[in-house]
Amino acid sequence: MKEVDKKRFSALLSWANLHGASLHPALEIYKDDLTGFSIRFKSDLSQDAANLKPGDEILICPLKASLSYLNAITGGPLVSTPSEQTDTSSSFPSGFNDLPPHVIGRFFLMKEFLAGKSSFWYPYITTLPQPDVLSTWSLPPFWPEDDAEFLECTNTGISAQAIRDQLKKEFKEARKALKDAGCEDWRDYTRTLHDWAFSIFASRSFRPSLVIPKALRDAALPKGVAIDDFSILLPVFDIINHSPRAQVRWLVDDESSVAHTCRFQSFDTYQPGDQIFNSYGKKTNSELLLSYGFILPETDDIHNDYLHVRKRTGAGGPADSVPGAGSAGPPQDFLVSLRPINHPSS
Repeated sequence: MKEVDKKRFSALLSWANLHGASLHPALEIYKDDLTGFSIRFKSDLSQDAANLKPGDEILICPLKASLSYLNAITGGPLVSTPSEQTDTSSSFPSGFNDLPPHVIGRFFLMKEFLAGKSSFWYPYITTLPQPDVLSTWSLPPFWPEDDAEFLECTNTGISAQAIRDQLKKEFKEARKALKDAGCEDWRDYTRTLHDWAFSIFASRSFRPSLVIPKALRDAALPKGVAIDDFSILLPVFDIINHSPRAQVRWLVDDESSVAHTCRFQSFDTYQPGDQIFNSYGKKTNSELLLSYGFILPETDDIHNDYLHVRKRTGAGGPADSVPGAGSAGPPQDFLVSLRPINHPSS
């Protein structure tokens, strides 16, 4: 890892630790040739260093360091109890808060990026792929036309186009809301910055219902907003890469009234030098490419290539011309697999 990267990630860990984070002493951040910035089991452990065992909690992330829609409506970091909240003013004009929570969260990330070193999250944001280096964060919806042609007539290509259309609409509405509210810096919220913020949330975020303790959800969530109407960024947590076979658990204390952390527990066995993995859930290569920008190549032990097919039904649909097709009903879904579903690698 380059010296400049070491400094950035060292600053990230120092900042996170200051607010309650903890990384297992046997682990370190490094840059992998294939997966980029990752976390691994140290290969040069001293004799008195802590070992890494299955079932260990390898990372504790304080929700104070998290970044999401909730920060946008409170104007600052999350706290464990309402009494600790000293500033509850929204980061945006009141009319802007009528937009969908996921859009507000996206613009809040943009706002904090534009704030530079004055942002509470500056040590985190500097370790993210940067907006001006498109190749480090560009997901299929933002691919150049020549590259996007390879996705034509695929599920991923269709979804990418739908995302592009939706993002264009959301961006125009949000920027207009800022302009109409008299925000002098509304022009700073550019389309490229918006696409970047979408990609960061799409590829690095977590579902709030899985990582925010109940007490904190109850205290922070506005009336009428569901807990998974938006997603949440967890610094350091998001460095751990995906493996479909990783055995992990995300732990939150829903019984505590002052819980303010999410803990990462791994049940896998690792050797010194091994990369540590998380599991993003059961996702096909199409889903992984669309949301995270990578696929898992097939091996003898595992493959991840599936195709979702939906059979249209109803008036004028193909099924109407098939004898014995019966009355129209809900669409039928099929899963086409590269290998038989009952194959051990499926």
